[in-house]
Amino acid sequence: MEQSIFQSFFMAGFECSCHRPISGQRLDMLEATCHTRHTLADFQRLRNLDITTVRSGIRWHLIETRPYHYDFSSVLPLIHTAERTGMQMIWDLCHYGWPDDLDIYSAEFVRRFVRMVDAFVRLLTSEMETTPFLTPINEISYFSWAAGEVGRMYPYNRGRGMELKVQLARAAIAAIETIWQAAPGARIAVVEPVINIVPHPERLEERQAVEEYRLAQYQAWDLIAGRIYPELGGQEHYLDTIGVNYYAHNQWIDNGRTLGRRSPLYKPFREILAEVYDRYGRPLFISETSAEGRYRPGWLRYVGREVRAAMRSGIPIEGFCLYPVLDHPGWEDGRHCPNGLWGYADQQGERPIYEPYAAEFSRQQRLFAKMNGKARVNRIQPIDVADRSSGRLAICLYTDSREPSGLGEHMLTLAAQLLRRYQILFVCPATSRGTRILDRARLLGCTTLALPLDDEAQADEVLATWLQRMQIQIFHCHAGIGWEGQNGVYTARESGVPAVVRTEHLPYLLTDCNQQAAYQRIFTVVDRFIFVSAEVRRTYIAAGVPKDKASLVRNGIVTPRVKPDRQQLCREFDLPERAKVVFTAARMTVQKGHRYLVDAAPRILDAEPNTYFLWAGDGPEEPVLRKQIAARRIDPSHILFAGWRTDVHHLLASSDLFVLPSLFEGLPVVALEALSLGVPVIGTRVCGTSEVIEDDISGCLVEPGDSTGLATTIVKALRQPALRKRWAQAGQARFRQHFTAERMGCETAEIYETALATAS
Repeated sequence: MEQSIFQSFFMAGFECSCHRPISGQRLDMLEATCHTRHTLADFQRLRNLDITTVRSGIRWHLIETRPYHYDFSSVLPLIHTAERTGMQMIWDLCHYGWPDDLDIYSAEFVRRFVRMVDAFVRLLTSEMETTPFLTPINEISYFSWAAGEVGRMYPYNRGRGMELKVQLARAAIAAIETIWQAAPGARIAVVEPVINIVPHPERLEERQAVEEYRLAQYQAWDLIAGRIYPELGGQEHYLDTIGVNYYAHNQWIDNGRTLGRRSPLYKPFREILAEVYDRYGRPLFISETSAEGRYRPGWLRYVGREVRAAMRSGIPIEGFCLYPVLDHPGWEDGRHCPNGLWGYADQQGERPIYEPYAAEFSRQQRLFAKMNGKARVNRIQPIDVADRSSGRLAICLYTDSREPSGLGEHMLTLAAQLLRRYQILFVCPATSRGTRILDRARLLGCTTLALPLDDEAQADEVLATWLQRMQIQIFHCHAGIGWEGQNGVYTARESGVPAVVRTEHLPYLLTDCNQQAAYQRIFTVVDRFIFVSAEVRRTYIAAGVPKDKASLVRNGIVTPRVKPDRQQLCREFDLPERAKVVFTAARMTVQKGHRYLVDAAPRILDAEPNTYFLWAGDGPEEPVLRKQIAARRIDPSHILFAGWRTDVHHLLASSDLFVLPSLFEGLPVVALEALSLGVPVIGTRVCGTSEVIEDDISGCLVEPGDSTGLATTIVKALRQPALRKRWAQAGQARFRQHFTAERMGCETAEIYETALATAS
């Protein structure tokens, strides 16, 4: 069963609005639903349904009754009850309401919000064992529209919607930074409504304007990510987790009626989810969804079906929140809104359950559990408590590489193997690629830490805090070039970690005398060095690494679960039916040798005109390569730049030949993937690759930088299907014998135990 970032896949949300609607009377929905009086009973009801993750909120106006003075008596009972019952809480820090004396458009609003947030987060970390999970400002899009554009809530402005949206984003950005300073491991949920608007069928000339209006739904996320108004300080990694709020009324005709699900204009929810994921690439959860009255079961059935469809298409949906889980009074008229799983409480705290909704919810739990087990309760261990009952040691997998591509894949594969034996803290920088690696590590079940790199002192302090908090016993640093990771190993040793292990993923490449001296100094700090190939090991021993500390553990992988789909490949890249596809997946750097493949291309195309080179990856060499292609007068339709891809395995499996023309390697993971999938490989006779490929047995090797030899070998392979088949079969056999993930995990664990046993 996959580990989720949430304690339970299904969640419950308690309506916690505390704003002033058009009536001017401040709402307090936590009080109005009696949840504040019956918190324990409400949480126990949830536990009976295997719901252990909750969305709730704090009420700023009750906490800060005078500037910069905080009274948390309104929220402490919720905190204590959550801790007592084992609930994972996702706290809204501003759910439309704020203190009466504050001008929401002022700089003081941001300052006081941030100070209040800091105080609350520090309270949380002192009162609760679990990692804080927080939503800075709920629904900035709706909030700014209702309060700043159409005057439906305080301060009842009109025509100031964008101004308010920017201000709220400014406050949210500042709050996120404050949260991570107070609690570096805290998780952030950025929650916004998703909608669909279509033009009136009789006014199709308005299509462009309506589409622009529809796309405005993304402005809040874009502001926080820094994609628009970058002067606010937004960053992509602030979109830690994205919550989408979706109700039955979230689609409509522009200036017209709400669209029902039966309308041909209605956009399937799965497509809305796909659009959000394609735009941001972040883990999603359904943070709010419900309908009223008898429509509740049908709506839940529809949304559940759409979510499962989205998940099957590869969209990472981590949770599903029934929001609101309790009926509540209407904001503007006080009417009973029957949109929860339970109704109003009696004097004893008992609540009637709406049986049809409960029955459908039970059905949805079974369907999601059958799909992949995610709907079951998924309890996460607190990060500062070692799992002593199971005897599992806590280890840290660490890299400070800003581009952890193959290295990151290696760490993920290793983590998946080691989680059977150890608790794992997975540390990686929050770069674009690093964030994706962290997300995947989190899904595996690792505790994750996004390493700050702009300030070395801060990074060391944060890392040390987590190493001590989790009582890490083994620190395993992964480095590409020798100068990477040195601060990490020193911090680990200074933090009292008993055993420090370091894996080198590339040959020894240091030429600067100061860098060489710095590397030699870590010989006494590291207990064991691991090298991913024999040749890599040889280069480091030549550089002075003690032989008795130098171990060889060749890379290993799990065979990707993909099937070739040549038709899809040809459709996507507009290839002819008889195309011969030569695939390369590598970051576009000088090291990877793309330029030699460009030099070889004219000879190959002269001999085999139906050859198409498909390149997955990006990097600084891309513009150089494009100029080189133009200079060689190569038809650009025959060299296809696919960019950075998440579906490399699908492209690889559907290709005729995999070519890796590198100038040097460690032990290339993508070559192992090609072997495991039965795709014939042509590589260069360099460190690492020559240990993967047996020349003319499980593939073919050419000299690095030899464009003529590369062209000759590729043409030979393309013209001889039987040869490619022989290489592929031998390659699969070699993979199974030498390069499995299980073998790599076992050998690494043995080194851990040795390092721990011999550590001083």
